[in-house]
Amino acid sequence: MYSDSPEFILIFMPLIYLLLGIILTIVSNVSKNNILKKMEIYTSTTNGTLTKWNHHVSTHSSGATGWYPVFEYDVNGQHYVREENISRTKRGESPVAVVIHYNPSKPHEFYSNSELYFKRSKIFMIAGIGFIAFSILTFVIIAKFI
Repeated sequence: MYSDSPEFILIFMPLIYLLLGIILTIVSNVSKNNILKKMEIYTSTTNGTLTKWNHHVSTHSSGATGWYPVFEYDVNGQHYVREENISRTKRGESPVAVVIHYNPSKPHEFYSNSELYFKRSKIFMIAGIGFIAFSILTFVIIAKFI
């Protein structure tokens, strides 16, 4: 089998799908573990306000273009204005009262809604499983014709 033969290409394609599926599944697990670690460390809560939305346009093809919420909250007399690092496709409402979960030893480290992080993890997992299933299906179909 040569690298430019149709058989090689037909077998190589499912392997690419499989590799992509495995990578997306790993990204999902890393993302999930990161939010679980945050939940263990960011044990303090305070009331805050989602005050505005910043729109960032990425100059890189792999960058995240979207709307990022900006939160204001107070901890031990210190006022924080922080942008969350997870983007949304649409701008939301503001101002909105929210509960801020923060790291007691580093109050500038926070998250506002763990469900958004878990949702991102689930999307990667579904995509990863989809690519793995598609690679298996593609391989079975190709194997019948070779």
